[in-house]
Formats: sequence, structure tokens, C-alpha cells
Amino acid sequence: HKNAEKAARVFIDLLVTDKAAEAYALMNDAMKKALPKARLAQVWQGVTLQFGKFGGIKSVRVEKKKSHTIVISTGTFALMPMDIYVVFDAAGQVAGLNIRPSASGGSVAAADRPQTPKPPFPYSHRDVSYTNPADNAKFAGTLTFPKKPGTYPAVLLITGSGSQDRDETIFGHKPFFVLADHLTRQGFVVLRVDDRGAGKTTGDAKNASVMTHAGDAEAGIAFLKGQKEVDRTRIGLIGHSEGGLIAPIVASRSRDVAFIVMLAGTGL
Repeated sequence: HKNAEKAARVFIDLLVTDKAAEAYALMNDAMKKALPKARLAQVWQGVTLQFGKFGGIKSVRVEKKKSHTIVISTGTFALMPMDIYVVFDAAGQVAGLNIRPSASGGSVAAADRPQTPKPPFPYSHRDVSYTNPADNAKFAGTLTFPKKPGTYPAVLLITGSGSQDRDETIFGHKPFFVLADHLTRQGFVVLRVDDRGAGKTTGDAKNASVMTHAGDAEAGIAFLKGQKEVDRTRIGLIGHSEGGLIAPIVASRSRDVAFIVMLAGTGL
């Protein structure tokens, strides 16, 4: 573990000091093919552009998974802490890199977000929950719907990669809350939920794949079909980022999906 921790620090230091070529040399062949030298440099530049100047590593933990060793270094950035995942194969070469908001929490200072909806709302809402029968993960979310009795078209909001809450909160922004508010005002039923392992939702997030999340979305559709406010023939999906990949996967497998919207999803 100590050797892996030291190797991860060396790899991160090379990225921080703009020595992408030296960091690239530490990667295995599969990783080099997936993340070319020029792209590797851009990855770190992109992180600092989004989250601010890197201030150092404040904590490290090491996990063993079959033949791979995963070093999770929590780094301080100007806007928020980030977890830097460096994966090593059995030969000690870098086999994976992932940088995401820290699971330990931390956020930017409070800021005015005038677009965040504020009560009173001209529609109804209720806290809901349902289960994905594939692994019994229990999903918790919010259902918003017009006050006038009747059935309405419905949408399920699907978040991007990483563990997101039902509002897809980032830097104090709540884009899914904004979307749900707008669409419900226009006569839609909207379901937004905490991702597996986030907020009040249970389930294994660490080992979940895109197809796992597609199954989670299908469980959301099944839930919507059982709500008295929903027109079962007009249920759609709105997916952001990775959600824009999940939405067409689900639509290709389910006759219950009437439409999809892909926000920054895959183009091919």
C-alpha cells in the first residue's frame, strides 16, 4: 500500500508540474491507447479550469480490487476538494485515472443563485421512493406534478457521471431543480431522484456500470407508470452528460419511452 501511495503521488506530481510526457510513461499500453499524451495534459488542465488551483493532497486511502490497486487521493482545489483515483495494475503501471468531487464533502462558499426556484410553487410535489428489483436498491426522490386533477406527460431526469443528488447540485447550482420547476409549470409530471449511494438512495455506486444505471432508469419508468397523475403513453427521459448516454440505451430496450432529450450526451 505504501508503494502504491508513493507511486500515485509521483504520478499526480507529474501532472501538476506539467510533465505529462513523464506521467504518460508510467501508464500501461491499454491506458496509453485510451488516454494519449496530449489528452492526458488536457485532463489536468480541464480540472484546474473547472475547480481552481490545486493546493495539495490532504488525505490518501488505498483499496485492493482483484489484481488492481486503487489509490484515492483527496486533493484541495480552490473551489472544492476532489478525489483523484489512480489505478495500478499487477505490474505497477497506471491503468486508470478518474477525478471527481470528493466523497468527503466540501463545497464552494455560498453564492446567490437567483435561478433556484423559491416557494410558493404553483404545483404539487411529494417525496417518493421505489426499488430496483435487480439488486433491491431503494431510490428516493421528488415527484412534482400540476395541481389540477388529471393525467399528464411525465419525464424522468437522469444525472451525469458520479454520485449526484436529485437536484444534480454542483457549486451551489441545482440544474435539475430548475428543470423540474420549469417543466412542471408547463404541465409535466417530473421525477428526479438521488443516484444510487447518494442522498437518501441506497445501492452500490462504486461497482455500478452504465448498464446498471440504465436499469435504475427503467425502475424509475416503472414507478411513473403506477402514478395516477401520469399518462402512461407519454413518459420520456431527459439525460444529462452520462445520462444522455443512458437515455437512448433505455429507449432502445423499452417500449414505455415515448421520447428522450439528451443534454450534452454522446453524438455517436
